[in-house]
Amino acid sequence: MKYNILLIALCMAACFACRKEVPVELTLGTDRINVPSGGGVFTFDVASNMPTKATVSYDDENSGWILLLPSVLQSDGIIELRVSSYDYVLKDRSATITVTAGDVSKSLKVVQASKPGIFLDQTSLIAVDAARDYSVTVASSGDWTAAVNPEAASWLTFVKGTGTQGESAMTFHLEDIGDNARRDAVITVSVGEESGQLTVSQGYGTVIGNLIWSKCDVGEPNTFTTAPEIRGKLYQYDSKIGYESIFDDTSCPEGFVTTAYAGGATWQDANNPCPPGWRIPTDAETKALIGDNGNKKFYWGWWYDMQGAYVGSAEASSASPTDLKGCIFIPMNGRRIWETGAEDVSSTVFIQTVTRPGNNWQRYIYQVHWDQMMYEIRDENNSAYPVRCVTSVPD
Repeated sequence: MKYNILLIALCMAACFACRKEVPVELTLGTDRINVPSGGGVFTFDVASNMPTKATVSYDDENSGWILLLPSVLQSDGIIELRVSSYDYVLKDRSATITVTAGDVSKSLKVVQASKPGIFLDQTSLIAVDAARDYSVTVASSGDWTAAVNPEAASWLTFVKGTGTQGESAMTFHLEDIGDNARRDAVITVSVGEESGQLTVSQGYGTVIGNLIWSKCDVGEPNTFTTAPEIRGKLYQYDSKIGYESIFDDTSCPEGFVTTAYAGGATWQDANNPCPPGWRIPTDAETKALIGDNGNKKFYWGWWYDMQGAYVGSAEASSASPTDLKGCIFIPMNGRRIWETGAEDVSSTVFIQTVTRPGNNWQRYIYQVHWDQMMYEIRDENNSAYPVRCVTSVPD
């Protein structure tokens, strides 16, 4: 019996020794896969006499764009690559797929081509009223040319309107515009059959401090009213639905939410009612605009036949529609009360902010009253207020 056990052990040892001595055979069907910018599904063959495992290592910080199916094979087989699309226009991206069997590894390179075309580092630009030059970065896969729509050619001219492959600057000049005028241009930058567009808006805002404040309230979502003295629509917090401002209206508008609710930490971009390139101001930005009762940058007055507040300058008390003294004018407006949806008006101007007062069911509101005083209040998310927008001054 002991002899049989010893014999079996010797045989097993011999078998294991034979197995260890079997050389690993591993072959990949290719050493490179070229992928177009649009991505797609690609395969390569694996031939091996042992189980294999495939891994991906990326050559830069751009990762996660290759999915291997499967990543493990028990013997010969096919590995599928699912490659996502790639929108960058200047540089190809690459990765290395390594297949390992035992102590043997083989690799292949995956190179995805950059997208043929053009990329602008911004798609909308809000310009100041004064004449000046602006620059926008252009990344292009070839020589590019810029053109402006004919209606704007008299006030927007190119300082540098052409460029070569790579990354370069497009520079253009805008002429001065009057206080109460507004205009838009569309610049189209083309390389071959590919193109990108930049919209340029001028006259919609006034530079106050380090920001541009819009001259008008938001009317319909993503649209300003046509003049400073025209009241905008009223918006609940984190909402893109505008409700009419109708003084002394006691009805509840259709769709108006009257139940108190908590929301997110701030106003989401998807729900921003401001036009493209604009946003709702913060608490600190609004404080800087208005000042306070000991350092007033506001004055209750008239815009011809409309009462309201001039805000943004210590000289606000001498501002008028023909000489704004660096201020913006905000017409007398109301709010819709969260419990009923009815509009409440009390000879005041409201500016709402995105800033929370330590909870997610209120936000800070600033009020300039006809008594020449300003007040900071908090109100529920579903009280609806006018929206006055800001944006950064272009570099």
